[in-house]
Formats: sequence, structure tokens, C-alpha cells
Amino acid sequence: PPGTPDPPQASSSAFPFPQTHLQRATNQGRMRNVRGPRVLSVCALLAASAFLCSVLLLQQQPSGGAVTNLGTARLRARQRTQIERGAWPKTSLSPRALRETGRRRSFRPRSNQEAVSETRDVPDGFYDQSLFDRAALAMFRSLVQRGVDYKSALPNYEGLKDEAKNYMVNQKAKPEDQQQMVVDVLKTIAGPFPALYKAIMPKLPTPLASFLTALFTPTIFGFLVGPSGLNTTRDGRPFQGVRVERCRFLAETGCKGLCVNMCKVPTERFFREEMGFPMEMRPNFQTCECTLSYGLEPTPLREDEDIPAACLAGCANLLQLGAAGESICGSMGAGDRSIASPAPAFMRGGGKNAMLAMAMGSDSPVTDGISAYGEGGLATGGDPGKEDGEYPDFVDAIRASEIGDERSQKMLKSMRHVPVDVPFLKNPVMTTVAGGWAETDEHPPFVFLHGFDSSLLEYRRLIPVMREEGYSAFSIDLLGWGFAQAGDEDHVITPKEKRDHLYQFWKQYIKKPMILGGASVGGAIALDFALEHPDAIAGLTLIDAQAYIDGVQSPPEFMMSVGLDVLRSKPLRQFGNVLTYSNTEKFATDDAMLTGRLHTFMPNWKQYNKKWMQGGGYSLSGRVKDVSVPTLILWGDNDKILGTEPAARFEQDIKGSKLVWVPECGHVPHLEQPVFTKDALEEFSRKAEVMERYAQVAAAHA
Repeated sequence: PPGTPDPPQASSSAFPFPQTHLQRATNQGRMRNVRGPRVLSVCALLAASAFLCSVLLLQQQPSGGAVTNLGTARLRARQRTQIERGAWPKTSLSPRALRETGRRRSFRPRSNQEAVSETRDVPDGFYDQSLFDRAALAMFRSLVQRGVDYKSALPNYEGLKDEAKNYMVNQKAKPEDQQQMVVDVLKTIAGPFPALYKAIMPKLPTPLASFLTALFTPTIFGFLVGPSGLNTTRDGRPFQGVRVERCRFLAETGCKGLCVNMCKVPTERFFREEMGFPMEMRPNFQTCECTLSYGLEPTPLREDEDIPAACLAGCANLLQLGAAGESICGSMGAGDRSIASPAPAFMRGGGKNAMLAMAMGSDSPVTDGISAYGEGGLATGGDPGKEDGEYPDFVDAIRASEIGDERSQKMLKSMRHVPVDVPFLKNPVMTTVAGGWAETDEHPPFVFLHGFDSSLLEYRRLIPVMREEGYSAFSIDLLGWGFAQAGDEDHVITPKEKRDHLYQFWKQYIKKPMILGGASVGGAIALDFALEHPDAIAGLTLIDAQAYIDGVQSPPEFMMSVGLDVLRSKPLRQFGNVLTYSNTEKFATDDAMLTGRLHTFMPNWKQYNKKWMQGGGYSLSGRVKDVSVPTLILWGDNDKILGTEPAARFEQDIKGSKLVWVPECGHVPHLEQPVFTKDALEEFSRKAEVMERYAQVAAAHA
């Protein structure tokens, strides 16, 4: 990119990480979590080994030339051999020429089928395998065969391609199943290595960890993709990425779906989830080149302009799949679905997010960005700039597509980010909102807050029934939880920050007295807000609220990291579902677990939760009696998390409040009994004291 400094020159003393950077990282305490002499010794040994390896490898490069790929020397030798055989055209052996010709023969305007055929052409001996490569491929194939329940009669790499194709085409495996199969294979073949890597590498400075990882990648993964070497990352960091000269899997299958779902996405997931270190893969479908950038978060598929929307031209898998190809391939690229294209190797267009709309069967035009926003700046219809059937940009579309619950899918595709300026941050908080305004303002708008480490998706059953009855109803994510994001994740998140965020959201978008509802810890947020800003409240609704347990303990940071990993895990989430619901057979499903877990894959989820625990939490038990606004208390009669005693205590402490027991219900009435909850809220909103307060406060603001 423009402004990127030139890569370092090769020399016997070249080292890709300036000493000042390492000193600065140490001074800032970035390695403070690496404890014990043994771990320090291992890190020192790795750093020394990396330095020696870099010196030895760099000496292979032509002196004074730009170093962009440590595989250039090997490519040069292979190039000479192929020229002698006549398989490649004679050309200069300069580094620049080698990089150009090493990708593939130049494309010329030809038929799409010819272009794909040429994509698969490679010189003889280009993918020669060592004994290690053959052994690794045999082990990898055996695990794939177990995962796909099919063993090809073809030998070696041809058999691997056939097994992958059989799983996608013949068995019609969904994209998420293809991806999970590969993740499981990588986890098995890696053994205990990810745990060791995760304990050391993420604690090192990112440049050093990226370099060490990139250094050994060509040796470890060469049996799958072919020759590769060190490369500059997409964001301009030399020696911290890898360039695959011509990916064998892509070149020989010629299938975008196999590339995305059985290589790119699962590998990125494996590094992020199992290794604890981000990595981005960027395949080039014209050249079959692929670049890996370590230490870089991958671009979401639906925003990646390098992933075409349509299939590669001449793809035999598409011809065999027919109409089912869209859902089976499922690689959500950023190009549109037009088949007219100047690119010979594949069909692609320039529309930003149309592949997802195509996958969902939608050809709807983009909603007008002005008319879609109504009162208060919140959408009355769809999300401006987002086509029907699309997930928002900030949602992990792959994981979201794994959720089968229709209500979850509808809310996922309707929610959007709105900027909220807050006094404690320089940048606005991108606040997640779902719901919309009613056609009239006869009743106060409802705003709902979710519980601890949850998201606005908690209200996926309540918001629709409220909207069907003609009420203005919104659910939102506040800073630190759900899908809300801000530019400064280092700011400690205390109850004051959450309160200020909610107040600014109300001030900038709602602008009239609201009925504020909160579930579980969301009830503590709502209660705290009502105490500080009663002028914004027409009524308060506490849904199995937590306000009588004061404070949050802040354990050591390493314990927080381990605890958050456990909190995100599927077993704990499923156990939480069992505790949450009364009717576990009906509601404690895999879809409920996946929905409740989706927000934990947001980039700063761990950091925000750590800052929340460091903020001390809420201490409201002594202030509940000070609530002065009309209050409705909704409580499940079978709450296994908080029990039923706090409900009576709330009714006793809050003067004039009304307690409504929700029958056959656990900790979440809005999820387990949404119609009953809606009826109770509707009756509460029509109470004389609520309507009088709504009119009085609205008049005062006016």
C-alpha cells in the first residue's frame, strides 16, 4: 500500500524486528504474563533460533535486492530446470521477473473454460513431494476420510481432492459442515501443539510471533499447498507473512467453494480459536497464488472483494450441483451475481455484499438511506445500505448461518449499528439496535436491556410480538456486551459508563420518556438508570432482575482469560441454557446455545469483559428503595438462577410496584413466555400513572 516502507535489504546481519521495538514492548510490560524461568528460557531460545534462521536464510538472497519471498532461491533453481525442459518461456532471472513468472503463465483474453484449464497447468515437478510430505498427506487423508465417511480409490493427492469433492458434491455437505470437518482434522493432527503455541506465542510481541509462525509454515503445510516462502503481510510488515506460489488445492480443483470452505475459512478459524493468534488468508483466483498474513484479523467474507460472488468459470462441481450449488458452495463473496465479467478465470462483479443476498434468494435493491430512517434516527424499515437477507457487517456470517432458529435469523438480519457520542470516549460507540418505531406515539416506546454477557438477541421473541401489537420497541447492546463496539477498548467499563452510554442513546435517538426494561443484570442497569435519570423514564420493568448481589470480583488477569475461555465454550453455554429455562426440552436447544454464543466472537469481547470485571460492577441493594418511577416486576415462577425470593423483596422495597408471576417459566420470561410477557407489558403501559408520567415528562421536555 502507498506509504509502506521498503522491505529491509538482505545482508548477513539483517533482522526483521528493530531492537527498539523489542525494548519498547518489554518496557511496556507486554510480556508480563510470561512467568517462570522455563517459559522465559523457551522464549529466549525461540528468539535466538529465529535470529539465526533469518540470518542463514537471508544470506541466500541476492545482495542488495529487495527481499519479498524467501522461496525465491528455490524458485530460481526450479525455473532454470523448467526452462531447460522447455516447459516455461525463457525470461530474465531477476527477482521481479521471477515473482511475475512464478505465479503462472500470463493470461490472455480467451474463453472462460480455456482460462480455467490454464489455471490448472503447472510445470512438471512443481509439486514434488518429500518423504515428510508423503507421510503428512497420508495422515491428513486418513483423518479426512474419517470426517467425510468416504475413502477414494485414487492415490495420494488425487484421492484427497476426490474425497473433498465427494463430501461437497455427492453428500451435499453444508458450508458450515465442510468448515467444521477441516477444523476437526487440523485439531486432531496438531495434537498438543496448539496449547503450547497458545501459551507462548500470543504473549510475544506480534511481529516476533508472526515471524516465527511464518518461518515454519512452508515446511509444515507444503504437502497441502505446494511451494511457499516468507512474504510481506497485507498491511506492510515484512517477513511476517507467507506467499504460496501456486496453491495446489485451488489450481487442481478449480473450485471456489472448496477453496473457501475447506481451506480459507477453517484455517483462519483454527488459528483464531485454537492457536489464539489471528491470521488472514487471501487466495487469488486468477493466479492461484495465496498470501497468509499473521497477526492480522481476516476480512469478513462478505466484505472481501477478492472472493467472487459467482462460481469459477467452467467449474465441473457447479455443473454437477446445478441449482443446489448456491447453498452448497455458500462462499459469501463481495462481488455481485452478474455473469458478465472482464476477468477470464471467473465470473464476478462489483456489488459489495450481493453474494449473501444471492445465497438467501434475495434480489431486493438497497434500501434508501434517507427514507429508511424515521423518528429519532432509528430505522422504521430495513437497515440503510444493507440488502434484504443480509447479515450486518459486524456479525460473523459463517457462524450466524449455523443458527436454524427463524426468530434469531430475522433479528440478526434486522439489527444495525448506530453511532452514539459519549463523554468518556473520543470516538462514538457503535451501538447495536433491533426493533423499530410504531406508526403513532400513543404509548411510550419500550427499550429493553439484556443480561450479563448476552446480546440484544435475547429479545428475538418479544420484540416481534410487541411490534405486531403496534408498539415502538427496541432492544440494544450497551458498551462491553453484545455486538456494541468502540475504538478504545482500554477504557475501564464501570456502571457509570454504561449509564452514560444509555443516557446518550436515549438523548440522541429516543428523545421521549420510555418504558425501560432490563433482564437479569440488565435489570440492574435499568434500575441504576432510573435512579439517576428519572426524567427519561415513563416506567420501569424488572425481568428476573439482579440487584441484591453487590459488586464484581476482579481476579488476576490470567485467571480472567481462562475463565472467559470457559465462558465462551459450548459446554458451559449449554449448561447455562439448562439452568435458564423451565422447559429445557423445548428451549435449551443447540440453536439457543449458538445464538447466545455468537457475540463472543466479536474482536474485543475478552477485553471488554475484563474491563467490566475491573470496573467493580453494581452495588444497588441499598438503593432499590429510592426508585420513584412506576415499576413492573416480572418473575418466572421456576427461576433456577436467582430463585423467587428477590421478586417479593423488589415488590416490598419499591413503593407502588406490581409483581406479576410468569407461569411455567425460568429466568427469561421474554424468551420462554413472550406472549404472556407482552400482555403484562401492554397492561402496564396503559396504567394511569404510567400514561400520566409519560405526558408530564414529555411536556416538560417539549
